[in-house]
Amino acid sequence: MSIRIVSRRACLGLILLFGHVATAQENPYPAPTFVPPAGHPRVYFNKADIPRLREAALHPQNALALAEHKKNLASGIDGKLPEPKERATGNMDSRVLSIITSYAYEYAINGNESSGRQAIAALYNYLRTVVYPPKDYNNTGQTVFTIGAVYDWCYPLLTVEDRESLHRAAIETAAKMEIGWPPDKQGNVTGHGPEGQLFRDLLVASVAMYDEYPQMYQWVAGRFFSRMVETKKFMYPAHMHHQGVHYCNYRGQWEMLATLVFDRLGLPQVFGADHRYFMYWTLYARRGDGQVLRDGDTHINNRPLGEYWTSPFRTMFLAANHFKDPYLKMEAHRQRPNFEPMQPRQNQACDAVEMLIFNDPTVDPMPLNELPLTKYFPSPKGAMIARTGWEDGINSSSVVAEMKINEWYFANHQHLDAGAFQIYYRGALAIDSGYYQAGINKSDNPANDGSSGYGSLYDVNYYKRSIAHNVVTVYDPNEKFDTKRWEKFKIANDGGQRMPNRWIEPREHEELIDPNNGYRIAEVLARGFGPDTHRPEYSYLKGDLSRAYSSKISEYERSFAFLNMNDAAHPAVMVVFDRVVSTNPGFRKTWLLHGLEKPEVSGNRFVYKDTRKGYTGKLTVDTLLPEPDDTQINVVGGPADEVIVDGNTYKVALRPDGLNEGGRFRVEVSPRASRHDDYFLHVLQCGDHTPNVEPLEVTKIQTPTHVGAMFGGKLVVFAKSRNRLGHPMEITVPGTSTLKVLLADLEAGVWTIHQRGRPPFDVVVTEETGVAYFDAPPGKYRITRTK
Repeated sequence: MSIRIVSRRACLGLILLFGHVATAQENPYPAPTFVPPAGHPRVYFNKADIPRLREAALHPQNALALAEHKKNLASGIDGKLPEPKERATGNMDSRVLSIITSYAYEYAINGNESSGRQAIAALYNYLRTVVYPPKDYNNTGQTVFTIGAVYDWCYPLLTVEDRESLHRAAIETAAKMEIGWPPDKQGNVTGHGPEGQLFRDLLVASVAMYDEYPQMYQWVAGRFFSRMVETKKFMYPAHMHHQGVHYCNYRGQWEMLATLVFDRLGLPQVFGADHRYFMYWTLYARRGDGQVLRDGDTHINNRPLGEYWTSPFRTMFLAANHFKDPYLKMEAHRQRPNFEPMQPRQNQACDAVEMLIFNDPTVDPMPLNELPLTKYFPSPKGAMIARTGWEDGINSSSVVAEMKINEWYFANHQHLDAGAFQIYYRGALAIDSGYYQAGINKSDNPANDGSSGYGSLYDVNYYKRSIAHNVVTVYDPNEKFDTKRWEKFKIANDGGQRMPNRWIEPREHEELIDPNNGYRIAEVLARGFGPDTHRPEYSYLKGDLSRAYSSKISEYERSFAFLNMNDAAHPAVMVVFDRVVSTNPGFRKTWLLHGLEKPEVSGNRFVYKDTRKGYTGKLTVDTLLPEPDDTQINVVGGPADEVIVDGNTYKVALRPDGLNEGGRFRVEVSPRASRHDDYFLHVLQCGDHTPNVEPLEVTKIQTPTHVGAMFGGKLVVFAKSRNRLGHPMEITVPGTSTLKVLLADLEAGVWTIHQRGRPPFDVVVTEETGVAYFDAPPGKYRITRTK
């Protein structure tokens, strides 16, 4: 059967199936100034790339992908789909579409005309027999992508009739997606708009068909460049994704593929130079047990205990090869050894063809222990992850700690958790609590029935709220949390952070940066690590969090100091200092810390443990401020399937076989007395419960202007005021041995350290850190800024 006969029949079938192309409407987006160059292929590669791709396919790194590609070619699949068992689920088949792309790729790379004709015929068969479900997230986009790939890679084999048929099919299939056709639905900052629908599927089809049907590209690229690129360029200097660990990977894959499409067309770095680092949060957040620290909405708790988390593979793999990053390449290799292709799964898999196109065998994996142990994530995030090592395994001695300020709030899957922190050491110790779509996957559900889906009662009253995180809450009994997004719910008063712009997701970049909408919620005041920046002894971060809360707070700064103790028994200590000023002294201030198991409380000390099989970590927490006689410590929690917010209990259904690491207990530390100004000072030290290791002795240090803690040969001191200090000051180093002193909150300049009987010495304090770090034998010191 000739291709012309096939295409004519297909054209007739597609007209009967789809009807007429949607009526044209005026394009509201400006015409893109960059257009695809002439010629085919131009999707993902061009003619000049073909010799390189042929050679790369024979490299050992691509052996498994090449084998899978050959298996696809030998499958004989003709694209015909069986009748669906249920119309509600349809019969879309990702594997069939993946095989069709193998047919088309074989023709484009190796000139196998038989494979090219097979791709076209199978695609027509698929389009005739596919039944889409009435409601689909965006998996129909894989069909649009495959149409575009076949159109571009098999272009010499297509007749005019074929091109018209495939264009019609692409448009009518696109109309079934959430973003619609023309693609003018949904937002441009978060949500499903800037995802695979436009960033890969429609973009690939529009690039492929640009010569004959330029209007398609003008719609897609017009919206892309005028509405979506600016927010990504604003976001990526943070070196991470604002949507958290799960959606960093999900949305990140589409952002990578959009970058790759334009790069191959001759427009590099479409999202800016900082895009290359966006997977570094996932890299640094990796725990010894193969999991990662939680951030934002995440399904990780649904995974079985002990499973190495591999969901980031596609995004990690694409970023590693495109940006030629050997450390990301190592992590991709760890997730899928020897770069085994993913099995096709809707539109979310890195299949054999995608791997053959994008894997660069000249990029060799390099060990992660070559990286610095601390990484700062700049604005618009303002966060830091500090590690003590890169050792793998459930018994790894590596501590992983996250400290975040969160300068901007993007909504959607981001939580109201400015100032939160996490600590992992041989177990989940200080955790980001809660569950996302654990046992029941429902959304926008007002019933308290255990659903933890997006927009469920549990989600909007606990999981996304401040109460579920290690932050400070300030309870104003009359505060109303006003949300337009979920106005049908009764919204709990958790005492936490406000809902910017009534919890409405910004749809446009202008909405995000408009100060009247309040998405700017915090400011990093100081940050740094050293003295060796590769293996730092300290990591320091301070931020102003006052804007994250309503007018109930007038001033609030939180400071973190993470100390790598270089001590096997006491590997790391984190000191957290808060100065909180409320507008009403009667508003109850509460310092929160979440853990898996019920903590042991003794006076102003409490201990969290992770006693799950194989985990031996414990976290010993000393409350130094409030003062002991002014401290009230409450433990809130119980069964794993409920949480309490403002006296209300919210249920969550868990998976019997899941990791279920969303926490059961929280500690609430509050001052007994009512006042405008309150200080919280906590020392959190990591250790083991089996065999049990006694914690370090902790001593509070306090002067009229400073407060701090001494432990394990370290002395950490903070100023009690918001502003940095420039006047001379005195501190006393107690004890009998030399201490490492971290003195924070200093004005930039040269500070001279005087001690009677010893020669003075100078310490340079930078504007960035505001920190002096020096060795100090016991005694009294006078510290003066001299330059």
